Amino acid sequence: MNTLGHQCRNLRLLHKWTQEELANKIGVTKQVVSNWERNVARPEINHLIIFSKGF
Repeated sequence: MNTLGHQCRNLRLLHKWTQEELANKIGVTKQVVSNWERNVARPEINHLIIFSKGF
């Protein structure tokens, strides 16, 4: 299943970023990124906008 969390993880790995590096770029914690990737939580729209600008 191709969820937002899986897409987030795949893009992060494609850029060879750690969860912590991505978190710092977006302004969240590593735990938040982990929750997104595991589909425990969904990113807020403002984080998605920042995230998309990074790619």
